[in-house]
Amino acid sequence: MTEKKMGRPTDKPMPVRVGFRLDTETLNKLDKYCNVNNISRSKAIRKAILRLIDDN
Repeated sequence: MTEKKMGRPTDKPMPVRVGFRLDTETLNKLDKYCNVNNISRSKAIRKAILRLIDDN
């Protein structure tokens, strides 16, 4: 039996990968937001999804 790889411990693992398409203008806006706020694309998208849910 193979041993499970040990990575950085986390309280909130994220095992699900999601892929989608963006137009160039939207991607540029996302990248600009990420650069200004010094966060990754993934984190920015997670924040946007939570904001959408909180607004309802």
